[in-house]
Amino acid sequence: MIRRFTVLLFGCSALPFITLGQAPAKPTPRTIITPAIRVKPGAPPKPARSLPVRIPRPIITPDGNGTPPAARKVRIPAKPKTPQEKLHAALTAVKFDRTPDGILNALDELTKKAKPQKDKDKTAVERFRRLANAGRWDELGEHIQSLPYEGSPEKAYRHLISSLLRAPATGTSASRPLSSAPPIPVGSKVTSLPAGKPRPMLTQEDFVEILKLAPAEPNDADIAALANLLRGVGQANLSRLAKQLETGIGQFGGDQPDGRKRVAQLLQPLADKSQAEIALKFVPKSDEDWALEMRADLLHKLWSGQPSPPNLSAAWRANEKLIATTEDDTKRLDGIKRGFTLVAKLPKTRANEWMSKQFREGGPGLKLIQLVQSDVQRNVRSANFSARGENLRSLKQIIGALLDETGSDLAKWKLPLTIAAEAWLVEAENTAKYYRATVTRSNMTVYNPVYEQQRIMAQQSSNRYKPITPTLVIEHAPGADWLAALPESRRTRVMAALAETLLKNRKIVEALDEIERLAKLDPISAKRIANILLGGWAQSRNPNGGAKPRMPTVGMSVYIPPRPSGTPLTRAKQKRNLRELGQILERLAKLPIGPPEPRTIVAAFEGAHSFAEVYKLDDIRQVFGEPEKMPTESLATLVNSMRQRLATSWRAPQIQQQADTKRGEPQIKAEVLAGYDTLLALLDDGLKAKPDVWQLKLQQAAANFDLAEYQYGNKAELEVYVKHREAAFEGFSEAAALYTLQTSVTADKPSVLVFQLWFNANLGASDLSYVTRQQIPEISNLQKIRDAILVMPDSEGHLKAFGESVTNTSRRLTPELKPRYLRASLAVLENHPAGEPARELVQHYNDLLDEVKLVAQIDGSDEIGHTKPFGLFIGLRHTSDIEREAGGFARYLVGGSSTGTPYFYPRYPGQRQAPRDDLEEHLGKKLGENFEVQSITFHDTKTQSRTIGESGWRETPLAYVLLKAKDASVDRIPELQMDLDFYDSLGPALLPVTTATQIVDARPESAPARPVAELELTQTLDAHLDNENKEITLELHATGKGLMPSLDKLVNVKIPGFKITKKDDQGLSIARVESGASSVNAVSERTWLLTLKPAHDAGELHTFKFPEPTMTTNSDGSKLVAKSVFKQYNDADLVEVDSEFALAGLVLNPPPTWPWFAGSAAVLLLLGIGAWRMARRDDGQIVAPVYQVPDVCTPFAVIDLLHRIDAAPPKSLGASHRDQLRGTIRDLEQIHFAPDTTQTNGHGDLQAVARDWVGKVS
Repeated sequence: MIRRFTVLLFGCSALPFITLGQAPAKPTPRTIITPAIRVKPGAPPKPARSLPVRIPRPIITPDGNGTPPAARKVRIPAKPKTPQEKLHAALTAVKFDRTPDGILNALDELTKKAKPQKDKDKTAVERFRRLANAGRWDELGEHIQSLPYEGSPEKAYRHLISSLLRAPATGTSASRPLSSAPPIPVGSKVTSLPAGKPRPMLTQEDFVEILKLAPAEPNDADIAALANLLRGVGQANLSRLAKQLETGIGQFGGDQPDGRKRVAQLLQPLADKSQAEIALKFVPKSDEDWALEMRADLLHKLWSGQPSPPNLSAAWRANEKLIATTEDDTKRLDGIKRGFTLVAKLPKTRANEWMSKQFREGGPGLKLIQLVQSDVQRNVRSANFSARGENLRSLKQIIGALLDETGSDLAKWKLPLTIAAEAWLVEAENTAKYYRATVTRSNMTVYNPVYEQQRIMAQQSSNRYKPITPTLVIEHAPGADWLAALPESRRTRVMAALAETLLKNRKIVEALDEIERLAKLDPISAKRIANILLGGWAQSRNPNGGAKPRMPTVGMSVYIPPRPSGTPLTRAKQKRNLRELGQILERLAKLPIGPPEPRTIVAAFEGAHSFAEVYKLDDIRQVFGEPEKMPTESLATLVNSMRQRLATSWRAPQIQQQADTKRGEPQIKAEVLAGYDTLLALLDDGLKAKPDVWQLKLQQAAANFDLAEYQYGNKAELEVYVKHREAAFEGFSEAAALYTLQTSVTADKPSVLVFQLWFNANLGASDLSYVTRQQIPEISNLQKIRDAILVMPDSEGHLKAFGESVTNTSRRLTPELKPRYLRASLAVLENHPAGEPARELVQHYNDLLDEVKLVAQIDGSDEIGHTKPFGLFIGLRHTSDIEREAGGFARYLVGGSSTGTPYFYPRYPGQRQAPRDDLEEHLGKKLGENFEVQSITFHDTKTQSRTIGESGWRETPLAYVLLKAKDASVDRIPELQMDLDFYDSLGPALLPVTTATQIVDARPESAPARPVAELELTQTLDAHLDNENKEITLELHATGKGLMPSLDKLVNVKIPGFKITKKDDQGLSIARVESGASSVNAVSERTWLLTLKPAHDAGELHTFKFPEPTMTTNSDGSKLVAKSVFKQYNDADLVEVDSEFALAGLVLNPPPTWPWFAGSAAVLLLLGIGAWRMARRDDGQIVAPVYQVPDVCTPFAVIDLLHRIDAAPPKSLGASHRDQLRGTIRDLEQIHFAPDTTQTNGHGDLQAVARDWVGKVS
């Protein structure tokens, strides 16, 4: 009666506000709802027991037309009018700041003298905020009690305990006065607390002081807010607090029953597990509902934390007393639900008796099913997985009790049992659909971006739908009795969900048992799950341990981590797997569901094997039976899988290494050939039984082609290669004919598989992913493919399908294969509309190739001979427009050892090496067939293009190749190729540009001289003749633009008085290549070492004349040797010799010089004495300074010496010599310090210059 009156009163009181809510006078203010229970930072939220609250139905008044409004408007609170209402509104609007900054700011504000204000209420509110922030609780209590109006202390205290630990909404710690805060606009977003901002703080001592401030009668809401405040303390010491509460703190604790009840209510939310004993001390052993309910709850928590028999007994007795005593249905049901968690630990007889009692006449069993199934369905997306598992356990326990009590009399319980099964199905189907076993990155051997993306997406999906583990679902699944009571439709769903969940848990045998039972009710679902079973079986029995074959990616090295040595167990696992797979297929064959999908059977067969093991014919028979009896689709799928593996993983040494098979190249080759024998035997057997199946004939043709290419790569006999290749193309033609015959009868949808494989084989491999740029496309059969399509009944449809296949496939092709593939496809499609995309791209390629050409030009005459080297210029000629659009072509001069080096970054997928390395490899291979490739010299990457005298065209020089014909039969320079990368509408494309074949004549013994310019010849003599050393060495070093000729073309090597005992030609080398506006030149070098011996005795005087350059001229009339330099070693110094002296002759073994030195010393002594006497006569006469040759003749030292000589008195140096001296200074400064000077070896020259001028002025 009281509840009904309360509801009626609430409804009547709400009418004025609802009416006000319909008035559109003011915008709706933003309402911030704060939860009643505050969660401690970093702690999971505690489950709060919800009490049933009856909410009155809102009264919505229709408008004038009798139509209800579209949306209920928010009720706007009335504006405070009286002073009391204004003060209460201001108090409840205070925003506290208990962060460290806020506390310190409040303390600082309180030390300052407050300014007097007229508005006393505003002053009171500001002091209320500051005292609370500063934690001056005694002053705060006095201030609250001094508030002027009735009810103000209670209003202030309740706002304090509910809002004290709220994080401040703004970033500033010092809150502004309330009146100065701007209003929050409607719909605006409230700024959240920054992640790095300190959290509000409160100590347990602060909490005790706040308890003391509680008003006379704190209600349940006040106690809940205080419990939330205590949780915000963090790691509260409940034992210490309980001791304080025993003596009493304000309205809490002490000896009074009400005070102790408040303590129990305060501590209950925080008293978990063993701490429940602390709160129990304050709960009286009375029969009041609150005491019974709280004692049962706390004893249950204590048992959960300390699961001992005494604690279980105490919790059970308290809970039973609550169920028997309370008149509140909600509390009784809570007790029964709690009892289900306790009864599982009781003796079986006692537990069964209690359970059956719940489902007797008048018992709460039906209500229990309703509550638990509701919890299951409502929390299916909850992250509290343990609670969801507990709900499933409770559900099965309740249903078990129901079945035990009712026995076979289930008529009235059939619908509740179905509803309970529906609740289990919600969790089971969610798990079956979305559960993914998470795999961490650390378990992955090699990073696979595709697999990683799939793993992330699966995990995100699992997080979104939050499936529980399959183990929980299976553990609490309906049993046989429960299933028998369900309608057939629900029973089928339960069995299907259980089978799929078992597969998620990799319980293959149990899932198969469930499929066999399901097949009798729902064959379609059973077949679907059977296909899933085969896939799950392959994953669970994989002998590779979850690893996948890692084929080496083009341009990326693969690291295979070492494995412990030992015998791999993959073969033993394979045998067990294959036996088990055969048994599973045998059981599935007996079911009325039809055979599983052929692809799933083949996938299971593949999963039973190591990825490095070739399939054996006996294993195939064990699983599939005899090949001639296999279903066509199964056989075609199996042989296609074998053919692809034989072409890739089974022949790859990296895969064998990864699987630790210890096989070498000969063993791998034997395995692959045995695999092809097995494959062709399977196809032969299948075609004998089904000769008209075009799919098998197509696979046979593709297998023959792959085998032929494999044999060719292993240098097998030509007869074997030709046999398989001819059989392949004959088989493609027969497969096309069989397909045409079948299509004419069945009128199936056009399939281009036969024509696509045939077409691929003409490009070099039956699968395009295996075609390399080295394989030369076979285009002679392309017209046969077109003819085979044209004779078909639906030739138009097949040409269209072929064109669509070409378009789709071209998007996945490698850049180097795409142009070749599209050009070849036009031989089949010709002018058909389906080939329009290919024609557009091919035309685009042709347009590009019209603007760029690869050129090879011989350096000099095309009469090259076969005894001497010649040069070949390689360059790109292109239009200015394409150079600009392509960003220049100097990037093809970038080199690097491999992809990933700091000097090279791939421009397109699959680029295996730098473009310069690619070109160098091609030139060496192509030219090396008929020429000796002595060197390949590339231009610098900063090379700029040059004009070539043709409007709009330029040339980017690339390289200079030094060649020599191997014999006189060489008659041409072959076509050379270079790949240029461009981008089309589908991505990167690699277009080959080629040179024209050039005719050469290698028959002559001696070819015409090569053009040379700016030839400089340096002759260096190392002559030291004595009794021990009777030979001298002459080095001749020639350098210039062009190829250096032989020595006899440069100098007359006949040296008077000497004979040549040894002549060492160190060969021609290219120093660099230079590109200028007018020409491109190779700067070459050539060095000869001549060992000379005097023609007469060493004791005689020898004069050496340097060989004189010949008078040979170039074609333009200039001298062949443009500059000659002569040098001689003087002790360890290299001194340049004047050309006149060099050609006139140098004395190599002059007579002893000590008598001359002795006589010179005596003369100098006499002259010195005379000079001293003359100086004594005339002290005013200037004495000529004495100069010395520097110890180290650097340019600075020598030039400084010459400047000092130039500054000497005029008498020390004649006028002609002084002019010559100044000219020498200018020359030295120009040589050594001019900005454009080249590096020279001038140390010996400097010493000679210094000695010469010191001698002149001495």
